[in-house]
Amino acid sequence: MLSKTQRETALHWYAVKGYALQTIAEHFGLTRDEMARELCAARK
Repeated sequence: MLSKTQRETALHWYAVKGYALQTIAEHFGLTRDEMARELCAARK
C-alpha cells in the first residue's frame, strides 16, 4: 500500500506526465494491477 504522498505522485506521473502504468508500478515495487487499484483509490 502506498502512502498518500506516493499515491499523489503516482497519479501525477500517470495523468500529467503520461508515464506507463507498468513503469510507475515498477518504481514503487508493485504489480500493474496493484498500481491500478492504488490510482483508483487516489481518485476517490
